[in-house]
Amino acid sequence: MAGGTWKTQNKIRPGAYINFETNSLNTTTPDSNTVVAIPIKLDWGEARKFVKVTPNTKFKEVLGKNLNEIVPLREAFKATSQVLIFNLNSGGIKPRQRVED
Repeated sequence: MAGGTWKTQNKIRPGAYINFETNSLNTTTPDSNTVVAIPIKLDWGEARKFVKVTPNTKFKEVLGKNLNEIVPLREAFKATSQVLIFNLNSGGIKPRQRVED
C-alpha cells in the first residue's frame, strides 16, 4: 500500500500551498474599541507609568526600541489597535557614595 522507493519525484499533492506574510499590525476591525494593557520591563522611558501606543507610534522615540524587538507588544497589536504599556523598570537605586575623610 504505502511506502516503497522511487527513482524520480513524480508524486504531486493536490492543492496549492501558499505562505502569506504581511507588514500590517492591525488585524482587528477599524471600529474596535478594545484596549490591551501589558506590563513590560523596559530600560527607557518613565518608570511605573502607563504609556498608550498605537501602530502609528514612533516606537524608537517613545520606548527606545523598535517594535520587532518588543515581542509581547508586537503580539498585542494582533488583537487590538491600542495598547497600554506599564513600564516595570523601577529606575534603580543609586549606589551610596563613598565618603572620604
